[in-house]
Amino acid sequence: MSRTSLKGIATVLPVTALFICFIYFGVSENIRGPALPYIQHAFQLNELQLGYLLSINSFGFLIACVSSGLFMRKLDAKTVLVIALVITGIPGVFILLSGNMVQFSLSYAVMYFGNGLLEIVLSVIAARMFH
Repeated sequence: MSRTSLKGIATVLPVTALFICFIYFGVSENIRGPALPYIQHAFQLNELQLGYLLSINSFGFLIACVSSGLFMRKLDAKTVLVIALVITGIPGVFILLSGNMVQFSLSYAVMYFGNGLLEIVLSVIAARMFH
């Protein structure tokens, strides 16, 4: 392999990984809307309870946005990215296995904490990558 092709691979792989992470974030963020009627039916929620669930979701996201700077100062961006992906993914399993609304709500909030962290770290990585 020539030096030029290695440089091209070194550029394409991080951009591709970043793009895949943004797709992961987009899917996990946007699945909420179509899933709400199913969630409401499965847990027999009225509109007020559904509103509380979405508030808890937003609270998890807000905490992540507020605390992401702390994570970024203590750890490097790649480590925070891996942590964010795990924090977003594992609660999805707990959501699937949740038997009551409390378990579901906590898993949902943790998942959106991970989403908030993921959004911030992806933006930081993208800014550094294309700067």
